[in-house]
Amino acid sequence: HPEEEEEVDGEDVILTSERLGTILRVGKDRVVSMAMDPSGVYFTCHGVDNRLEIFKILSEEEMKQRQKKKEKKARKRGEGGGGDMTVEDRIRRVCVVRMPGKIKSCDLYVCGDRLVVSGLLSNNIVAIREVKVEVKQEAEVKSVSSLSTPGHRSDVRAVAFSSDGLLIATCSKEELKIWNSATQHCVNTMVSGYGLSCLFAPGDRHVILATKSGQIQIFDLSPG
Repeated sequence: HPEEEEEVDGEDVILTSERLGTILRVGKDRVVSMAMDPSGVYFTCHGVDNRLEIFKILSEEEMKQRQKKKEKKARKRGEGGGGDMTVEDRIRRVCVVRMPGKIKSCDLYVCGDRLVVSGLLSNNIVAIREVKVEVKQEAEVKSVSSLSTPGHRSDVRAVAFSSDGLLIATCSKEELKIWNSATQHCVNTMVSGYGLSCLFAPGDRHVILATKSGQIQIFDLSPG
């Protein structure tokens, strides 16, 4: 007899997801990678070209204001209400940042009223841009610096900021490097597996590396 499917108790489900809709990117190609800042407000993505697109997830108050404007415009057109809230009412495109080369990986964090975004380029340069977010004006993008000091002997596969923005981690197929974002100098190099993705663990004392072989490697950054 075929085994009966066990009923799943709702309390045992850890995560659930619901499709809200679709947001069109400026780029028409596939998405290569995405990153979200630690606050969960801003996220960025890119394709195979040099364009890094930044989006903002609106707060409840911002969504209500946008819905009111939508309803006001609808009444002026004689269409009654503004309709149901869509995913476009929840997420706003901030800007498109053009990097000086094709992007392989990206990351960002919030620093006051500005966003700091980094793009790992195909020529092994880490380009860093600062974005000043204006509510009613176009976002201002400023070039901060770039890490071009020779480092990895092979292609860099991923890049990640520490939570305070002081350190940058990069990984390749044989090593993990930690950089000082202010001096642009490599402060630590550790032998690793073939890295595909990396991130700083909470507290910035450890870096977690996902490898091509399926392993999760953890590196201790404590001195000594």
